[in-house]
Amino acid sequence: MVAVLVVISAGCASWHNDADLNRAVRGLPAPRRHPGDAILEISFVAVRPVKPIASLPDPAATSIEAINQQADNGGDVVLADADKTRSPSDVAVEPGVDIWKWIDETVIIPESRYALRRNGLRIGKASNVADFSQQLEKIRVLPTESSEVLEVADVQSDLSHSSRRITFRVGKRYELPVRQVASDPQVVLVTVGEKTIGQTLSQAQPLFAMRVASADARTVRLSLRPEIQHGAMRQTWVGNDAAMRIENRRDAWVLTELETDVELEKGDVLVAGCREPAFGLGKHLFTGTTAEGDNDQVLMVVRVVELPDTIIANAR
Repeated sequence: MVAVLVVISAGCASWHNDADLNRAVRGLPAPRRHPGDAILEISFVAVRPVKPIASLPDPAATSIEAINQQADNGGDVVLADADKTRSPSDVAVEPGVDIWKWIDETVIIPESRYALRRNGLRIGKASNVADFSQQLEKIRVLPTESSEVLEVADVQSDLSHSSRRITFRVGKRYELPVRQVASDPQVVLVTVGEKTIGQTLSQAQPLFAMRVASADARTVRLSLRPEIQHGAMRQTWVGNDAAMRIENRRDAWVLTELETDVELEKGDVLVAGCREPAFGLGKHLFTGTTAEGDNDQVLMVVRVVELPDTIIANAR
């Protein structure tokens, strides 16, 4: 009897270490992960848009009136009353934080990068995760108590502000909505090659179709493609030679020309957002208006938490 108790207690001991407690739900051990699964942490982070960097006043300007006139015409900073004794050469302008200085967009092939930029989109990998995180905190918009309540009720903004971990089966398609379904018809413009195509879509909802595929022993390849689902839900037969099934789905405008593939290692961070000032598809995907009427803009931040076990095993 004593031996049985020793065996039982020894078998349960691993449930109570710190790592397992962090993953446990209601005191139970974390569910086992399929060896072919990768875990990605995906967050939509509200940020302040980058403001144009104001130029310094012309040194030839010798009066406050001249400096203020330049401000009216070119966006320079107007001196406060306390600063009116300073000379024009002493005026300094605090530049905004351009988060893309810490993001490497060259991980995207030139043809895809060009197509994205023509549609107001930017995608890249954080050059240094620690530096990127530090700079992101400088432009991050923290929620107020009232906005948190509205966010819980899903009415603070139609843009996504979620943060969650998703288990990706290698080779399987996943859909990541970036905003709620639009109540009014939306006019969406997309530039494909040298042509701009426009469509008026009812109940439009933009999303990213994502797929994880193994690349080599230490990396995964993440495929990212913007799509816009629209119209009413309808039933469709889907299947192969073995079986058929019915799926409920909506029509989708699939933007194959804007699909990108990026190789990522464990701990890497991929970032997607819009150009400044926002326009085109980038504006449609990543900007909006809050319930209070303020401008709302987000960055999509994807972090590789775990590689598939099969890849990790091959790396050893």
